[in-house]
Amino acid sequence: MMRIVAGLVLGAFAAVGARGQSVIPLQKLDLKKFTGTWYEVALLPDKKQKTCVADAVVLFSEKNKPRQFELVNSCLMKNGFSNVRNGDGKQDKQEDGKLKVIYLWPFSVKHWVLAADPDYQWALVGTPNHKNLYVLTKDKTPSDALMAELKAKASAQGFDVGKLIMMPQKRPPTMTTGENSGTSAKP
Repeated sequence: MMRIVAGLVLGAFAAVGARGQSVIPLQKLDLKKFTGTWYEVALLPDKKQKTCVADAVVLFSEKNKPRQFELVNSCLMKNGFSNVRNGDGKQDKQEDGKLKVIYLWPFSVKHWVLAADPDYQWALVGTPNHKNLYVLTKDKTPSDALMAELKAKASAQGFDVGKLIMMPQKRPPTMTTGENSGTSAKP
């Protein structure tokens, strides 16, 4: 019995060690420059995004209060409908890359901006537990060289980039923010 417990504990430590480095957010994130339309060109999806097949877009906009923002996630699902989720977020007090997003109050999700282009043309956003990763770009079709660079950055922080799902971008973003989270609409 003791060997079984010891094996389980060692297995758990090995799994954590296999992820590599800890997730480290950007030290400084300019929320004003981060706002706008982002294309999710690759991702390790959360449960709500597992049915997404194309056109994953995130819209960020600042709120009137410091360090607060709104976002809209949208994607085309397998059944032809669009999955749209609205969220409210807040940036950490240090104004670093630690973001907290609420899709359904009172539950929040930590999303950390791990890396970003100085001109905010691309960004890597992930969860501290390594379960979700989002490769965001301002361009629908980033170059192969840029994708290789972003995968290397994500891998260095312990993300399994071999499981990244590429998200083709076929249509221009057409979303409106509404009060209902998780609504679906035919494109």
